[in-house]
Amino acid sequence: HLYLGDATQHLPFSTHSIDVIYISFTLEIFTSQEIPLVLSECMRVLKNGGRIGVMAMAKREEESDVVKLYEWIYCKLPYFMSSSCRPIFVSKVLEDAGFDVTQVIYLSGFGLPVDVVVAEKRAGK
Repeated sequence: HLYLGDATQHLPFSTHSIDVIYISFTLEIFTSQEIPLVLSECMRVLKNGGRIGVMAMAKREEESDVVKLYEWIYCKLPYFMSSSCRPIFVSKVLEDAGFDVTQVIYLSGFGLPVDVVVAEKRAGK
């Protein structure tokens, strides 16, 4: 089945009905204000002990020159960007949303850092 929904509003699934959610190169497209809304909806629909996997362009404490250039272009020349994604602190946004991060894999794509983060919904959330 294919479902259409707005993760910043309300996903078309019952509360505690999903075992696993996978988000690939999508979370970083949402604004900083929307990310907590999206993750709150993910938390709502996940079963207790359910897992979320997020692959995203990552922001790290120590930024490379490639990331600095990418962010400069993103801010100063947005019409040159093919998408509106920008690096985010992947583990932090998941932890801030109440998830327990269980695994982080650090990768790189075209010189930009990419994190693959797996997190679990705590029982009772």
